[in-house]
Amino acid sequence: MERPKEIHSMSSERVDVAEIQEQICNVALTAATEPYFTHSRREIRSLLPSSASQILEVGPGGGFTLSWLKSIYPNATTVGVDQPGP
Repeated sequence: MERPKEIHSMSSERVDVAEIQEQICNVALTAATEPYFTHSRREIRSLLPSSASQILEVGPGGGFTLSWLKSIYPNATTVGVDQPGP
């Protein structure tokens, strides 16, 4: 079976399958080259509220993002919940 070269999205616009595949590969490559347990997710900065009193991070890995968030909200109570490693 031949794979489609383009698909139609819900809004009827054409989407280039090869372009989407390339974007997915780029995201996967970036994730693979950045150490998960030593990386803070600073790209979320624009999504953060102006103040916070409690922060819960699910899946904090090494806690680097939570530590960074604590530096932004020093008076906030921070909690990270993760599953035990192997």
